[in-house]
Amino acid sequence: MQAAVGEIPGEYCPGEFSVYGTDPADAARRIKLIGTAQRVVSGGWLFSSVIVVENSAPIRSVLTDSYAALGLDWDPATAGAANDLVPGLTVQDVQDAVIAAYAGHASLRHADFGSYAGVDTREP
Repeated sequence: MQAAVGEIPGEYCPGEFSVYGTDPADAARRIKLIGTAQRVVSGGWLFSSVIVVENSAPIRSVLTDSYAALGLDWDPATAGAANDLVPGLTVQDVQDAVIAAYAGHASLRHADFGSYAGVDTREP
């Protein structure tokens, strides 16, 4: 799979910093894999992203209903998951790759943000 940054014609939540994958079997087929959002205010900056890894049917269904209710056009073929393009890819595979990529640019340490936010994230 090839990945690139840029807007796909007809994508949901269009943006110039979307990350999309190209189907190795069909170079014309592009699927939005990561949506990014950022906010800049005086004294602060937030950048976030959401990676869709598996089970693309529910997100496509929600987007279809939402866009129809809003009267917005979009191409449902642009919504998918990374494992639509790389069968067998798991959330753990993507997590490991993201952590390895970040570790190449900065020192990382584990933090339990769930507890910080007042949410118990420990296994039952």
